[in-house]
Amino acid sequence: MNTIGKQVAMILSLRSGLNLSDIRMDQSLRDLGVDSLVLVETIFELEETFDIVVPFNANEAENSGLETVGSVIALVEQLVMKRAA
Repeated sequence: MNTIGKQVAMILSLRSGLNLSDIRMDQSLRDLGVDSLVLVETIFELEETFDIVVPFNANEAENSGLETVGSVIALVEQLVMKRAA
């Protein structure tokens, strides 16, 4: 896991209450116990940490593409790269 991935995993760990060592790339956010409130809080923290805007609509959370730890990391990496360009 790269630096961004580690930071995202750390944020998910803090928000979900799980140990960092228990978080895997292929895990679904649901399996981590991330409900809609925790997801929104996590997105806010990701936006602040990485100075990005995550395209997320809480009313369409099921269709957000943010289903696994890996998908969250991939999106954050993509948004950070766009911001840097």
